[in-house]
Amino acid sequence: MRKLQYLIAVIILAISCFGNIQYSFAASFQGLGDLPGQRFSSEAFDVSGDGSTVVGRSLGFAGQEAFIWSQESGMRTLGQIGNNSFFSRDIKISRNGLKVVGNVSFRDKNQQKYQCFIWDENKGIRILNDRVNEEFEFLCTDLSADGSVIVGYQYFPDETTAAAFWNERAGIKTLGRPKNSNFDPESFQSKAMSVSGDGNTIAGFMFDKNHSQAFIWDEANGVQDLGDLPGGEDSSLARGISANGSTVVGAGFNDENINEAFIWDRDNGIRGLGSLRGGSRISYANSVSGDGSIVVGRASSYGYNDAFIWGQQNGMRRLKLVLENKYKLDLTGWLLADATSISDDGLTIVGWGGNPQGELEAWIVKLDP
Repeated sequence: MRKLQYLIAVIILAISCFGNIQYSFAASFQGLGDLPGQRFSSEAFDVSGDGSTVVGRSLGFAGQEAFIWSQESGMRTLGQIGNNSFFSRDIKISRNGLKVVGNVSFRDKNQQKYQCFIWDENKGIRILNDRVNEEFEFLCTDLSADGSVIVGYQYFPDETTAAAFWNERAGIKTLGRPKNSNFDPESFQSKAMSVSGDGNTIAGFMFDKNHSQAFIWDEANGVQDLGDLPGGEDSSLARGISANGSTVVGAGFNDENINEAFIWDRDNGIRGLGSLRGGSRISYANSVSGDGSIVVGRASSYGYNDAFIWGQQNGMRRLKLVLENKYKLDLTGWLLADATSISDDGLTIVGWGGNPQGELEAWIVKLDP
């Protein structure tokens, strides 16, 4: 009898501890604030693989500044490059959270130049190539898990582009063109938009004067066309790729000639993710979890852009309603305009929108597993 009583006591204690563990992972929503110096404004564009670190841009003392944020340190500026610099939306952080890349516009020899920057805690912010290339500009859009591979595109003086990647060993290398394509060789262009964790698989889009196509690239197979949504015209753009490189997300024209978010994998091909009720049925997918199971982005809804979350079981849903109805969070006054990135485990989402004061503010969501 004493052994039975002891066993029951141990089970009760284990259940109690398990309950405490679950409670520590309660869902949360938080605005990230902004940098001091000017009117209130911030936007979050990417999150590290473990969901702990966020990057984006905000208005600071020097104007438009790139920031890095964590719960421990709050929002900090990455610094400035030259005078009158302007940071674009393509600000990304490596999955290990140690490196940041993006694009900055600044004046060089009386010319306005766009160049890829790289940042880490030790060296601070700097131009990737340490100087402005006179033949072309390299604009970056993403980086691998450890930051050793950076993808983007070359931008030439004639305003044409070519998808490319950079690493320390090879420098900048273009991806080339697909075999047996129907693209016009005179007007063909391409951009790389996202890269897998190991840096070996790249997603992007290629286009000419007539159409555009999402693609996936690796060293063995080169550039491969991902096709179009059923019934759609030749128009698709890839925006994100999963950490394991198996899944690509983006947007393309559907059979109603409307932009619809899509997901692609090798087993199922390209599939539309649908839209939200009440809008023009337009949707765009921005990011996908590490295993390719959860997608986030934005969609038109009742006259506004609305952040969405998508999964195979529940389809596309308004992120705000999921947070309010399922997780019982209070988002009174918030408009979640865009979900821009999701962590590898699918439990952290970042984006931007309107806060209760009507200001543009970056936000972070932690979901309860």
